[in-house]
Formats: sequence, C-alpha cells, structure tokens
Amino acid sequence: MEATAKKPMTQEELEARNAWLEAQLAREQAKNKPKEAKITWRVAQKGGISCYGLGRFPVTLYLSQWERLWAGEAFDGYEALVKEYGDGRTPFHGKDKDGKAYTAFVAVKAKPEDVAEDE
Repeated sequence: MEATAKKPMTQEELEARNAWLEAQLAREQAKNKPKEAKITWRVAQKGGISCYGLGRFPVTLYLSQWERLWAGEAFDGYEALVKEYGDGRTPFHGKDKDGKAYTAFVAVKAKPEDVAEDE
C-alpha cells in the first residue's frame, strides 16, 4: 500500500467544515436537551383527578381535596412558609443512599391568580 499525503485544507474548506461541525453539535445538543414536561390532567374512573408533568409521578386527589388545596386556608400556610424562607425556597429534608441526612432547598412560585396571564 502506498501512503498518500493529505494536502492541507483551504480556508474555505476549513470554514465549511467548521460550519458543518457546529450544525452537528447544535443538533446533538437539541436532541439531548431535557424537555419541559407539559402539565396534563386526567380524571380516573373512581373520581380522582390526576395532574401529570410536575414530577416523576402524578399528583392525584379528589375534587374536594383539590378545592381545599387551592382554597385560601391552604394558601395561608403556604404563604407563611414562603415568608419564613424569604428567599423563595422551601426546605426538603432527606437522606442520601448512605443514610446521611441532608437538606435541599426547592424554589416556590406564586399563587396562580398572582401570575399574569399572557394575552
């Protein structure tokens, strides 16, 4: 077999190759980008209303429980918690796989009626 010498690329070839590599990188990054979960609702046969897309598992409550949750009474406690942790985060206490205790902070958001709707 003969060894063939590779000739150096021209400036135009380098720019074209760079553009192609950048496009490949953008496609791969878009493919691997985590998708934001769409919030969906389902009503079960027994009357439970499930909210999907908040986390790994759905949140399922009966209508009366959802109403209590969104009523002012429940939000009074929520708002007190937010005031206590004024930086807008709530604590989550747990244990890691080795049993070591830790505290993580989770961001909290405003009440639905406080959020401006897009028109």
